[in-house]
Amino acid sequence: MKTNRRNFLRTVSNRSGSIDVPDFTCGSWKVNTPFDPNLPAGGNTRVLKPQGSEAQLEV
Repeated sequence: MKTNRRNFLRTVSNRSGSIDVPDFTCGSWKVNTPFDPNLPAGGNTRVLKPQGSEAQLEV
């Protein structure tokens, strides 16, 4: 635990700069509608009922 803290403090004391992250969306992040992770409207994917026997695994 002390080693991790020491490394963190060393990084901060060296004033480490930020890094550039490539834009994998090719700029489409600017015009895409935001995604709500709570999914209040629900989804359109159906859940299928299992077919066949009730046992899924046999050992």
